[in-house]
Amino acid sequence: MRKKAFALFLIVVLILPSFTGCWDRYELNQLGFSTALGFDKDSKGQYLLTIQVLNPKATATQQGTNEAPFVVYTETGDNLLEIIRKTSTQSPRRIVGTHMQTIIFGEEFARDGIAEIIDFMLRHYQTSSELFFGVAKDCTANELLNNVTKLENDPAANINSSIQISQKIWGSTNEIKLTELTNCVVDQGLNAVITGISMNSDKPEKNMDNLKETQNDPIQLEDNAVFLLDKMVGWLDLPESFGFNYIYGNFSSSGMKLENDQIGKLALSIKKAATKQEVTIEQGVPKMKVKIQVSASIQSMGSKLDISTQENISLIETIAAKKIEMYCQAAMKKAKFLKSDIFGFGDKIHHADPKLWKRIKSDWNNVGFVNLPVEYDINVKISGSDSISQYVLFQVD
Repeated sequence: MRKKAFALFLIVVLILPSFTGCWDRYELNQLGFSTALGFDKDSKGQYLLTIQVLNPKATATQQGTNEAPFVVYTETGDNLLEIIRKTSTQSPRRIVGTHMQTIIFGEEFARDGIAEIIDFMLRHYQTSSELFFGVAKDCTANELLNNVTKLENDPAANINSSIQISQKIWGSTNEIKLTELTNCVVDQGLNAVITGISMNSDKPEKNMDNLKETQNDPIQLEDNAVFLLDKMVGWLDLPESFGFNYIYGNFSSSGMKLENDQIGKLALSIKKAATKQEVTIEQGVPKMKVKIQVSASIQSMGSKLDISTQENISLIETIAAKKIEMYCQAAMKKAKFLKSDIFGFGDKIHHADPKLWKRIKSDWNNVGFVNLPVEYDINVKISGSDSISQYVLFQVD
């Protein structure tokens, strides 16, 4: 009996600590969940940090509210950790980054270098590897994160969804996350491309009533920022962005408009694109060949071209392939002008011939990449015309 009582006492003693509170834990009503960070420089060259925090009053209620679903805090300083903790002088809650979705760099900030930010994110225990990145174009990160958006409750969710969807169905953006961005910053054979984000209005929309009166969403994706190691060096426009994604292998699906005297006007639905980069080395000189296989269908027509014949289908395929090559050449020209290997050719050479790479890597972006011969082998296969073989007004004269 005494043994049973002692055993019961021992169990109770062992279990009791699990019911006590933790000294370093906080209740939910003591926490503020940040969803985005924006990095700019102030007039003194210091960090100007913008923190977007979910507004619990606006998100908890089922009823309509005129309040923004987030609160924005802004602080300046030289040290990131100090700046973040300094927000405690403004916020009644401890701000945590476990729900962080987006990091936005102002263009001026990005041109000065983002390595310190990447280092901080990697070391910070609350940071997720699923973070998305963007660069503010013709505005600041602070202005972007002060906007109220139409379909999503906060700019961070709006930006993330737009980047993912746009890359899948349009092909002009680049979905880059923390791990890949880190590799680009430290890798001499691959540089980063980060989606650009701009504003449709001159100033942020902070009021829900004002937002209802606007025709377009205040935030939109525009162009792509090119980096050399950790510093931004320029922009890719829309055709160049298409070319980058085709060469790099990011392209999934899109639409393409063709207009030619031979075929008239028509639109293709790009359903699939596969890219293969091949490196050859002759007498110590590397060369690249980019093979792109594209599957497409005819989405719409504005001419009387008879697409029931293989001859006309082949003609369309050839014209489409030439347009894709034009995109690729535009992207290559811009990347070489900026002296930034954004396609990962250096990594391919490294794997093909490590000794050669060791010899050329120190000056790869300035010399090797700029002078690298690149050949394109682009094949477009039209697999259908969406059940209609001729223009609907083919019989009308």
